[in-house]
Amino acid sequence: MRNSLLKISPHYFHITACFFLILFCLILFANPREQLGDVNNDGDINVLDIVRTVNIILEVDPPPTDYELWASDVNVDASIDVTDIIIIVQVILENDDCPYLYSPCSENLSTCCPDTTSHLVSWVIDTLGAPGMYSWLNDVAVIDENNIWVVGEIHTEDTDQFDSTGTWVQPYNAALWDGEEWELERIMPPGGYVQSIKCIDYISVNDIWFGKGSLPIHWNGTAYYLFTPAEDDYPGGNIISEIYHNSPDDIFIIGHNGSIIHYDGSTFELMETGVDVTLKSITGTGLDNVWVSGDNLDTGGNEHTLLHYDGEQWNTIINGPPTWSEVPGMISGVLDGVYTDEPDSVYIFTHLGMYKVSNETDGEGVNLFPGIDWESVIRSVSGITGNDIFFGGGLSKLWHYNGESVHLYLEILNQGGIYSIDNNQNTVCAAGFVSNTAQVFVLRGYR
Repeated sequence: MRNSLLKISPHYFHITACFFLILFCLILFANPREQLGDVNNDGDINVLDIVRTVNIILEVDPPPTDYELWASDVNVDASIDVTDIIIIVQVILENDDCPYLYSPCSENLSTCCPDTTSHLVSWVIDTLGAPGMYSWLNDVAVIDENNIWVVGEIHTEDTDQFDSTGTWVQPYNAALWDGEEWELERIMPPGGYVQSIKCIDYISVNDIWFGKGSLPIHWNGTAYYLFTPAEDDYPGGNIISEIYHNSPDDIFIIGHNGSIIHYDGSTFELMETGVDVTLKSITGTGLDNVWVSGDNLDTGGNEHTLLHYDGEQWNTIINGPPTWSEVPGMISGVLDGVYTDEPDSVYIFTHLGMYKVSNETDGEGVNLFPGIDWESVIRSVSGITGNDIFFGGGLSKLWHYNGESVHLYLEILNQGGIYSIDNNQNTVCAAGFVSNTAQVFVLRGYR
């Protein structure tokens, strides 16, 4: 029997030695402070961590290790108490009160940090309008993957001519994607005629606003209504660029000559801005936090502007000639667009970069990607959070910012010029113009 054991002992000792070597390496290189909330350091946050935290608070033996003291103080306030237990419970139940695309920060579970979002998007390209008819799309609104609006001016082989009854067939100025096909629409009040639609603001199925020339059109679920100075005291006269809402009774209409009109659900008010350039981009989080940018470069001018509304007045942050090269620590370049989802900061897009700026700025800003060249003008910006922003413009260059990096979608280059972008959690859509065929295209992207 002894001889038999001696025959297998070399393998036995070899395996045993390997086992202890691996175990030693795991112990040596393991990071015991891997995750706040994982009090027992088993790689998972669960009820066992709650039990151990309770025992630490009640001073039940064994005494806590340094790691346990660190991991159980999940809100990093140098005190282990019932607040830490509540936060661990919320994390376990995934009820951490963090907004979409945010999670508890690894260094403090009581605060939320942005997740990075995926750049991966599958694209479908649609073409609308007849070749050579010079259709145009100005704006897009994504409600969901089966409800997408585009507006502008769409000419087909059947429009712009007399039909068999001698009636002139007007062009279309909108199209609705229903999940299977595009349905062409004519947005006009009763007795009116079709004109190009500049913008759309979708609040609900029975509350949709459109910008037509210098006047807004409203859909109430039954009919289209055109607001006019004569009938509604609408302070018209300036071409509308964009319509934006915080709520159905908190709507901003921006346009040419520094025009900003506010609608409170019953009356329109022309607001004092102190600028006269064309306002083109608007974003906000509420009545006391709205940002607007614009310029007059496309009409031969040399000025751009950045405005912030604090609930009482419009404050001019930038107004004057743009800088054409990077100025360290300052917002530099031509202002192309704005986006915010936070009450204390805003993203500013220029031809020189992407800036994250405090609401207290006087023009100071940090370029998140210094030295980057967008290689085209940025005509539209859309986001749902600060870590999920799409922006683009000329040559159908479309970029995505995911909270850490930017990505250019090479697979859709050179379709034409992009003039509007909109997105939600799962769908992104861009509308533009194909110059060589005088048609319009819609890029539908799905995650």
